[in-house]
Amino acid sequence: GQSDKAFQLINLYENENNLNFYNLFKLNYYFSKYELLEACDFNNTIERKETDINQNFLLKVDIFCTFIKDEVEEANFLNSLLLDANDKDTYFQELYSKLQNSDKNPINIESYNYSADSMTLYSAMIRVSDIPLSEIFLNHDASNLSLPIILSKSSDIALRLKAAHEAYNKKIFSSESLAALYQTVDFSYEELSNSNSSFNNLEIDMAYLFQKANIQLLPITRLESLIDFWTYAEKNQLNLLAYDISRNLIDNIAPSIELYEYGI
Repeated sequence: GQSDKAFQLINLYENENNLNFYNLFKLNYYFSKYELLEACDFNNTIERKETDINQNFLLKVDIFCTFIKDEVEEANFLNSLLLDANDKDTYFQELYSKLQNSDKNPINIESYNYSADSMTLYSAMIRVSDIPLSEIFLNHDASNLSLPIILSKSSDIALRLKAAHEAYNKKIFSSESLAALYQTVDFSYEELSNSNSSFNNLEIDMAYLFQKANIQLLPITRLESLIDFWTYAEKNQLNLLAYDISRNLIDNIAPSIELYEYGI
């Protein structure tokens, strides 16, 4: 779950005996970080005749990298070679088709044949196409694919919040960034004014209660809203997260006699 540290260690202590493992790790690392230029440049350094990395996977990387360099005819030629090799990855073909047609409609990955080893490549293709990412990516590798989901504005906000919770728990997403993401959820004035609003979704409800506490001007109503937020978070084992992101909401509230009952 600490890919940055692993990447640094590999660059320091790379062992030729495990070169295939390290090369594949680096490719996946670059794609998960959306460092496409670095991924494509590194891909060109891999000796095809000497590596044990799946040749069809490397060919898919070649196709994607060639396409984003605007060498469409060459990319199509490489894709014809992939099809001639009887590659079964129909999900890649669907993503490649959407890249070519600038189609931003979502795809259900489970309706296609796909390779679990290509998930980071898929995530990069999806982000280039501005297609929504799905929860299967988060379930596959929360450590490395939560940030791509968080940063994907076309993805469902509930999924982005769920990915943010995962990333926060893994210490790869800050409380300040999580609070900012909570604030991007679009609630109406009526919803924020209604004490009984509920959205039957843990992540959306957390964002709602946090926003509701944020808009309170009076210290006593802010504390009341914060207690609602903390109580809901405790019931869902998110109490540490809730306390962390809401500390600044009580920093400017001075102690007073009328607030004494909220001290504990």
